[in-house]
Amino acid sequence: SIPANGIATSAILATVRSVDGSLLPNQAITFTTDLGTLNPLVAITDSNGVTTTTLSATTTAGVATVRGTSGGGAYGEAEITFETYLNYSVYLPQIMKIGATAK
Repeated sequence: SIPANGIATSAILATVRSVDGSLLPNQAITFTTDLGTLNPLVAITDSNGVTTTTLSATTTAGVATVRGTSGGGAYGEAEITFETYLNYSVYLPQIMKIGATAK
């Protein structure tokens, strides 16, 4: 969780894997959220299948759902709580997994 102070941020890391579990580099991931703002909205995975965006807090307390969607439609989600009061200043990155599933 991060403070709902309009200033705090949280790194969101997404790891993209294929159906067989292989890491997928050079994949465009589109990020969306229902609370707060994200930058960037689209990011490319690195050679390890990982990409990052940053969630910036609003001044409204609540739970933000951040979704990362690959071009193939696979997605992962992470929930981040915006708290009205926190008594600490260490924020850990949120991690989501994006992967395909066998049909």
